[in-house]
Amino acid sequence: MGRQINYYMEHESFLQVAQLALECGCEIVKQNLDIRPTTVVRTRDISAITPNDWMFWFYIPEAGRLATKTYECGERVEHSFSESGNALIEAGVSLIREEEKKIRSSRLYVQSGYCDGNGVWIPRPKCVDAVYNKLVRRVKKLTTYDGFYYHTEYCAKLLEQGYNTH
Repeated sequence: MGRQINYYMEHESFLQVAQLALECGCEIVKQNLDIRPTTVVRTRDISAITPNDWMFWFYIPEAGRLATKTYECGERVEHSFSESGNALIEAGVSLIREEEKKIRSSRLYVQSGYCDGNGVWIPRPKCVDAVYNKLVRRVKKLTTYDGFYYHTEYCAKLLEQGYNTH
């Protein structure tokens, strides 16, 4: 479990959310899954968010260490129910497929916490909550709420044009 806000947001608007994350002291983390072996990129450079990417994490260093694991296919971020997951905010850009007239929502997400090796519950750090709350406020400023999702003006136009959301 955790907290999340779902939205439809194109690349240009998402850059404003990512810039705020950087201003809050986060690193941008992404996995390069299109190449083998896969790699994990950690940066404080907004240019790492390209129009071809759609999923990221904002890593808050003071919340804990960021862990990666190496598999046969390459390196992957350890992002759920762990110390590493407690230090990450999942963030994404809506995947827009113009040729298929499809748009997929994205979200900001933080986990509630995790159980350590002794079964002790470790809650999400308050510094993660503070950054997450700032990012949610930015998403809400950039979007309109339709009763179920938040969407930017650009994405609202695509939905009006009949883009499929599945």
